[in-house]
Amino acid sequence: MDAQVLEVEKRTPAKKGACRKLRATGRVPAVLYGHKEDPTHLSFDPRSLEKLMRTTGLGVNTLFELSGLDRPVRALIKDTQLHPVNRALLHLDFAEVRDGDEVIVDVPLEYHGRPEGVVAGGTLVKVRRIMKVKAAPNRIPKVIDIQVGSMQITDIVHLGEIELPEGAVCAENPKTTAVYVKAPRAAKSTGEEEEENN
Repeated sequence: MDAQVLEVEKRTPAKKGACRKLRATGRVPAVLYGHKEDPTHLSFDPRSLEKLMRTTGLGVNTLFELSGLDRPVRALIKDTQLHPVNRALLHLDFAEVRDGDEVIVDVPLEYHGRPEGVVAGGTLVKVRRIMKVKAAPNRIPKVIDIQVGSMQITDIVHLGEIELPEGAVCAENPKTTAVYVKAPRAAKSTGEEEEENN
């Protein structure tokens, strides 16, 4: 997916008091970490950032083109700092990416279908909700779809067995269990039964 243009302004490194004043104007302080360049201090409109992330559907994995600097920069969100109570964005770190770079990011897993093993009385157990994926910044998938309809009782799907979009590879132990169908038990005491996820 193409980079989303985010307008930013350079700022002078400042103490907490100055950052609070900046936030009072409706902008959020940020730092851009380059490949070999010194960190660049920025500010941006958080509403624009949120709109772009919703537009792509990639959330924090959205690739941005930072406009307003003295050179073209593409970047991904590296880290965020949120208010502990109202969850407002307080600070953000960007990491510059260039042609040929690959990054490791968390991508949501989405399970589709009702397993045959569940119809037969088993329970679908979703062990993982995200997967670490290595890809070029413009090839990061929004989600990873996993079809579980044909799974039988005791069937297991490991991360390394999941089909990924072109250009993306699993970036963690491929033998890690993603999902399995648990066999039914004749009797289960209260509180022991696992949540069935259909």
